[in-house]
Amino acid sequence: MTAPTAFRWLLLAIATAVLTGCFSGSAEAPPLDAASFQEAYDRLGTMIEQAQAGDADAAEEEYLQAQQITQRVSEALEELPVTVIIRSEMLDVALLIRQELAEWRRADFLAAHAERLRGILRDAAVALDIDPPQGD
Repeated sequence: MTAPTAFRWLLLAIATAVLTGCFSGSAEAPPLDAASFQEAYDRLGTMIEQAQAGDADAAEEEYLQAQQITQRVSEALEELPVTVIIRSEMLDVALLIRQELAEWRRADFLAAHAERLRGILRDAAVALDIDPPQGD
């Protein structure tokens, strides 16, 4: 295994552990549907707007709300082996957003990562046979 591949797997393992720790012990979540995907998509859109306006705190709040749904999406993807790449990308972006929020809080990076996550949400919805979110 090459060093970049090992590093990518390490990041995936860390992201999985972080996300699992954030959501363990929570009450049973409602099933995923088009409305939940749309909510996460819209929250990420608001996150982008807040980041571009220079309000990293508001962007973080929107991300945390969206993360509750994206974690459920990640868990649903875990049950479908063919979606491993989508799930891996979702976890990678989630880790990048968390790092950015924890360390630098740069608006352009937060907006770019949130936009990437919105695209991954569309792909995940299609993979899970759910109507994908709509919007800009």
